Parts: sequence; structure tokens; C-alpha cells
Amino acid sequence: MGILKRLLQKLSLFPGIFGLGFICLLLATILSDLSPFILQKMIDGPLTALSQGGELGALYPMGVLYLIVLAVGQIVSYIGNRVLIHGGNKVTAQLRDQAFLVMQQLPISYFDDKPAGKLLHELLMIQRPYGLNFTIPVCIWSFI
Repeated sequence: MGILKRLLQKLSLFPGIFGLGFICLLLATILSDLSPFILQKMIDGPLTALSQGGELGALYPMGVLYLIVLAVGQIVSYIGNRVLIHGGNKVTAQLRDQAFLVMQQLPISYFDDKPAGKLLHELLMIQRPYGLNFTIPVCIWSFI
């Protein structure tokens, strides 16, 4: 729970990026939920009329609208995912910079028995789960 709490605090450092990503994903969800309703209206309206001898002309605009809603929904979803991944990378970079700043402020005697390369490696490995907690859920969500 400690990592999640700390990550949520870091979200407040970049509210614009995460807000834009959230809005994009919310809009993508609305558009993906809207497409079945358009399909239902297309089936109930022009396709039913076509089966009873109606004209084909009313089917084309609804089909185009359906395809546009699907395409725009996928594009907005992709943009939202990319924005959230970018925000996660910014948070990860900020955490890494903080860790490097702390390490640079350590006295020289601290490095007598600890090699600096080993410490840098440990800092990067400790910081890695933070970045993964931001980016992996976004990537998995994009396939759902």
C-alpha cells in the first residue's frame, strides 16, 4: 500500500498530463459504448426497412457514422494511453533525479566501502517498480 500511496502523491506533480490522459480514456470509453447504440439504430431503422423493400440510401450515412465513432474512439484511446505513459515516465524521471541528488549530497567517506556503480544500479532497480506501476496497467488496459 505504501508504493501506491507514494505514486498517487507523485501524480499531483503533473496534474495536467494525468488529467488529459484520464479525460482521453473517459472519452474513448464513452465512444466505445456509443458504437453499439448506433449499430442498434442502424439495424432497427434502415436494415429493417431494407428487408421490407426500402431504399439502401439511409444505411450508408449510419454505417459511416458507426465507422467514424469506432475510429475516433480508438484514436482517442491511443492518445490517452500515450499521454499516461508519458506522465509515468516523467514521474519516474523525477524520482530518479531525486535519488541522484541525494546520492550526490552524500559525503565521500560513504563511498569508501560502497562502489558508486553498485549504488546507482540499486537505485535504478528500486525505482523500476514505480515506472512499471505506471506503464504496465496502461498498456494492459489498452488491449482490453
